Amino acid sequence: MIRKCLINFAMLALPIAAHAQTTEPASAIATVPAEILSIAKAAYGLQCDFEGEAGPETRYTAFEMAYKDEGDAPDQAAKTATLHEVFCMSGAYNVVTVYLITKSDEGTLPLQFAAPAFRAVYENDDSEKAVLRIDVQGFTTLNVLVNATLDPITGTMTHFSKWRGISDASSAGTWRFLGGQFVLTHFEVDASYDGEINPTVVYDAAPETP
Repeated sequence: MIRKCLINFAMLALPIAAHAQTTEPASAIATVPAEILSIAKAAYGLQCDFEGEAGPETRYTAFEMAYKDEGDAPDQAAKTATLHEVFCMSGAYNVVTVYLITKSDEGTLPLQFAAPAFRAVYENDDSEKAVLRIDVQGFTTLNVLVNATLDPITGTMTHFSKWRGISDASSAGTWRFLGGQFVLTHFEVDASYDGEINPTVVYDAAPETP
């Protein structure tokens, strides 16, 4: 069996259906601002359940993100963007979140995150058997993240999508906020339903140089 992943919502497994960056600590806000909610609804449509069980009153956080554009002088003042983290939907073991960013020169836009497009090939075409290989076919984008966390000090975003509840099969990514955007630095896939957490790294960025 070949198991293929692009933006693939099947991988969400919802059983119910080059400058250093700094950020300020997150500020939790009880209600999604009306303007942000309107843009999110227009961008994600029925993909998210903004008005559902959780509603717009919960799970919104704003982060102030400092950055410099490529080519800015070392002594040039950093720019500031606001990252909006908005709850999208949840299942038994995955929480899905969307992100929007506000910049003074661009307004508010939804974010997408680069990720490898891959397929897992199994022994005897059986996903319960050993993984023969994971083929990276190119790159795509994720417009939602799963079980995401943001480190507001380093500007590092992580995503961990469980393919089933015991987490022995999953995909996970890491991005860093560089030059005013999130850049993919690491991605790994655990395609084996073997009861073990044993991911394979399918992308790892080159280490930063001084």
